[in-house]
Amino acid sequence: MKKSNFKPIIYGLGVLLCFIIFNSCNKEIILQEKSEILLNGRQNLASGLTPAGSSQTHLPNPERGFRYEEMAKIPSLAFPWDTNRKLNSNNWLTRLEQNYNATDGHIKVSQLYLYLTDFAGTNTLSQAALDTVSSVLGKVRNKGYKLVLRFAYTYDGTGGYVYPPMSRVLSHLDQLKPVLQNNIDVIHVLQAGTIGLWGEWHNYNNAYNQTDKDNLLRKILSILPQDRDTQIRMPYYKTASALTTAEKSRIGFHNDFFTDNTHPHASSDGYWASGNYSMVSAESISTLVDGEMPYEGTGEWNANYVNPIQAIKQFKDHRYTTFSVTHSYPQAILNWKNTPITKAQLDANNFPYDPAYFNGGVTRSVYDYVADHLGYRLWLDYAASNVIEETNQIKCNIAIRNYGFSAIHNPRKVFLVLMRADGTIVESKELTNKPSDWHTGVTQTLSANFDKPQNLGSYDIGIWMPDYPASPTYLDARYAMRFCNLEWNQVNVAGGVMGINKLDASLIGNGPLEYCSAPGDAVSPADRYIQSLSTSGAAQNISYTANAFPAGGYVSYNTQRIEAQRGTSFILNFNNSPATKWNRIIAWVDWNRDGVFDNTAERIFYIGNNASDNSATVIAVSRSISVPATAKTGVVAMRIRFHDAWLPTIGTCGYQDNSSSFDFFIKVL
Repeated sequence: MKKSNFKPIIYGLGVLLCFIIFNSCNKEIILQEKSEILLNGRQNLASGLTPAGSSQTHLPNPERGFRYEEMAKIPSLAFPWDTNRKLNSNNWLTRLEQNYNATDGHIKVSQLYLYLTDFAGTNTLSQAALDTVSSVLGKVRNKGYKLVLRFAYTYDGTGGYVYPPMSRVLSHLDQLKPVLQNNIDVIHVLQAGTIGLWGEWHNYNNAYNQTDKDNLLRKILSILPQDRDTQIRMPYYKTASALTTAEKSRIGFHNDFFTDNTHPHASSDGYWASGNYSMVSAESISTLVDGEMPYEGTGEWNANYVNPIQAIKQFKDHRYTTFSVTHSYPQAILNWKNTPITKAQLDANNFPYDPAYFNGGVTRSVYDYVADHLGYRLWLDYAASNVIEETNQIKCNIAIRNYGFSAIHNPRKVFLVLMRADGTIVESKELTNKPSDWHTGVTQTLSANFDKPQNLGSYDIGIWMPDYPASPTYLDARYAMRFCNLEWNQVNVAGGVMGINKLDASLIGNGPLEYCSAPGDAVSPADRYIQSLSTSGAAQNISYTANAFPAGGYVSYNTQRIEAQRGTSFILNFNNSPATKWNRIIAWVDWNRDGVFDNTAERIFYIGNNASDNSATVIAVSRSISVPATAKTGVVAMRIRFHDAWLPTIGTCGYQDNSSSFDFFIKVL
C-alpha cells in the first residue's frame, strides 16, 4: 500500500552509510570442497570435480530477488506528483542501483507503474503513448532487467481520483496488447492493477462491480501467454471472482502491506489474517508472489521495523519471488543489513540454505539471506551427481536442489551442454525437466547421454537455462540462470551469448587434445627421440617405449595418462637415443588448462647447454615434477621438445630442424 501523501526523497545519507558499511560484503571468496564419487569400477569423471562453495556475492539472477520501484505518467514520463521531474528511460535503473547500493548488479528486477491518467477520459491511447511504453520496455531489455509491471489511472488524491468505465479500461488494454506481447521477455509479471488507487482495487467509489473485475482479470490473462501469471492485491479478490479454476490458477498475489504481525493493519491490509495466510501458503506453490513494506514514517500506515524472523517466515511460507528494497529502505531494510543471521537461527526456524552457505566462517546478514533466497537458489549436489565417460558415450546424471523460497514459475528450458575447455559448444541436449516443479529442498536429476567426440580433447559438461524461448533475451547471458556453486561461463554463439554453468567434469575425448602443432624432422642416420619414458609416485603412472623416430617428428601419447593430485609430485624418467646428445630438451605442462603452454610460468625444465655435447645430461633424464596447488583440475598436456643445441631456443609450437616433440597427458586431481 502506498501513502497517499507520499513524496519521493533521495536518502543520500542513508545510502552513503549503507555503502560504507556493506561494500565489503561484495567481495567474492571461493571456497573449495572436494567430492569423490565411486561408480563400480567405471571411470567416473565427476570424481575430478572441484565444486566451489556457496557464492558469497549476491548472484545477478533474473526473475527473482529484491526489486526497485519507479513510476511515470504516459506518454510524458512525468513523475505523477511532480510533472517537472521526468523518468529518464536511459538511466533510471542505473540511478536506482546507485541509490540502493546495488551497483554490483544483484538486483535485476524493478516494479514500474505506468499511469494512464491522461487517457481516463478517452477510449483511444495515442500513438505516442504506445511508442513510449515500447521504448521504455526496450531500454529495460538493454539494461538486462525485468519488470513487475502495473498500469493504473489513479495515483493520489492530490491528482484527483479517476474512474474510467471498464469498457474503456479494456479497450486501453487491447491497444497495449501488441506492445506487451512483443516485450513479454522483459515482463516478469504483469499485475492486474489498473483500477482503484495505485491499481490496488480500492478507493474507486464503487465504480466497478464484480463482473467488471472478472472481465479485467480475463483481459489481463488473455494478453499473457497461457504459461504466464498475473497478480492481485488481496487474496479475497480471487475468492470473490467467478473465474474458472484454470483461470484462477494463473493468479498470484502482491502483498503491498508486508509487515510483521504486530502492526495494527497487519491482518486487514497484510496477509496475517488466518484465511489470507493459509490461502497464499497453499496457492503460492504454483503462482508468483511479490511484496513490499509500507514506507517509513510515524503514521499508522508506515513501518520502520519489520521483525526479520517473521519476515523470513512469510517469505518461506508464501514462497516470495520478488520483494521491494525501496520501501522503508532507510529504516527496515538498513536494519536487515545491520542484523546478522546465523546457521542456528535458520535451523531453529527450518529456513532453507545450501550446505556451504556458512562455510569459511562467513557472516551473513538478514539482508544477505533474503537477497539470496527470494525466488530460486540453485545448487548442484556433487555427492549425488555423476558424469561417466565410457568408450563411446558420456552419461550424465546431475543432481540439483533449489534452496530458494520459490520454484521458477515463468517458462524456462533446461539444457545439458557438452563443451570444449575453451567454451566451444559441441552439443546441447534439451531436457524434459520443468523448473516450475523445482520446489524448495527437493532433489531433481538432470540426465542426458552424449556421443563421445572422436576428434576433441579436453571438454566439460554445462547446465544452460536460457530465458523465454524465441525472444530477444534467449541468447543473452544476462538472462540465463546461475547456480550458486558452479563456475559461470559466457560463450559467444551465432546470434548472441550463452550463459552456462560449468561442472568442471574434466573429460577427455577419444582423439588427441587440440594443442598447437610441434613438428620436427630426423637427422638420418642419427635420429633423436625418446626411447622409453615412465613415471613413479603418481596416483596413476605410465610406461612408454619407442624404437624409431616418430613420423613428422611428433608423438601424442593417449594410450595411458598420468594422474596426480594438486600439491603433490611424481618422478619422470626417460631415456633417449644416443644422438640426442647434440640436443637440448625443454618441457612444459599446461597447468591452467587453457590449451596454451606458457613459455615461462609453465616450463618445468630446460636441460643441456648451447653448442655442446650434452651426453651427461640429456641421454638419461630423471626429474621430479611438482603439480602446483593452483593447477586446474582435469586433463592437461605435458610437452617435451628436443632441439638442436646449435640452433636458437625452440618455442612451444611450430617446426624446427633436427628436433622432435612428445605430448603426454596428466589428469590433475
